[in-house]
Parts: sequence; C-alpha cells; structure tokens
Amino acid sequence: MTYQELVNNYNNYSDEQLLEVYDRLGDYSSEAKEALFYIVKGRGGIDILLKNKEEKLRDTAEIERIQEEVMALKKVPFDLDFLSQSISSDSLNEAQIKDVIQNALEEKSRDIEDRKLKPRTFIAGIPAAILATILAGIMWGLQLMWSGRMFLIILIGVILLCYGTIKAFTKQSYKNAAVITLTIISTLMALLMGQVMFEVFGRQ
Repeated sequence: MTYQELVNNYNNYSDEQLLEVYDRLGDYSSEAKEALFYIVKGRGGIDILLKNKEEKLRDTAEIERIQEEVMALKKVPFDLDFLSQSISSDSLNEAQIKDVIQNALEEKSRDIEDRKLKPRTFIAGIPAAILATILAGIMWGLQLMWSGRMFLIILIGVILLCYGTIKAFTKQSYKNAAVITLTIISTLMALLMGQVMFEVFGRQ
C-alpha cells in the first residue's frame, strides 16, 4: 500500500485500533509507521490517546461497579433520585450515574420477571416441552438409526433444541426454575424416544 492509502486506512481506525497498531509498531514498514504517526498526531498525539483509553477503562469499571451495587439490592423498584444521591462516582457525573442506575434497575426488573413462575410459564411451557420432545426425539432417533452411534454434538443439539423451544414459547430463560426443569424432562424424554425408535426400526 502507498503512504496515502495507509493514511486513508488508518484514518478509519478507532483510537483503540490505532493504539493496538502502535503497540505492534515493530511489525510495520517505515511507510506504515509514518502514516500512523500522522494520524495519531492529528488526533492529539499518543499521550492523548492513552489518556482517553485510561479514562474509558475507568468509566467502564465505574459503570460495572454501580450496576453491581444496584443488582445486589434486594427489592425493586427503588426511587431513582434517592439512589442517584446515595451512589457516588469519582469519574462519572450526576447525569451519567443516573443513566447507569436507570439501566441497571430496568435490567434487574427484567431479571426478576424472568425468574418468576407465571401461569404463562406452564401454559406455554408444557406444550413447548412436548413439541421439543417430539422434534428432538426424532432427531436423536434418526441419528442412532443412521449411524448406530451416539454423537456428542447431536446430544448438544437435542439439549439446545429443547431449551430453545421452551424459551421461545415461555419468553423466559434458563434463570427460571420451571424452564430448566421442563428442559431437563424434555431432553430425557427425547433421548428415550430416540432410543425406542432405534430399537423398533433398527439400523438403517
């Protein structure tokens, strides 16, 4: 690549990508180094890029800390203004803290709803488990009939098919005890169904 092409290429890089290239500077040609230095200089210099990276890492750590504090709370909803005043940060301003807390509270509420045993969990989950058992059972049975062997990747596929079907019907995840229980039952029944198919029809 020519010098101008390298300049155009590096100009599309993010600051983080430029720093990654800078860390491996010895692997690049003189033209690439010159182009890199030109772009870095235009963005304030390497010291500014490093300072910005440190600030982003610090802000990310602060965001994670605040999120963990909110997620550790026992009850929701909490008063957003109260939490904003009680949780402080050395790097985030008040508006940023409030935004992080709001997002964390919403995530916590979704998590609580996900774990709840609702009528829909069973009304939708049981038919989903039956359907998953049939589909996964046929898949497991055909695999045994065609190969006469048990493949781990197919077993994983059976588990994922059962879980995915139940999750899609219930709109709840593995965090829900009923979803996990139905997935386990569906998987075991599918394996049993596949084994019965193999014993009845034999190797094909």
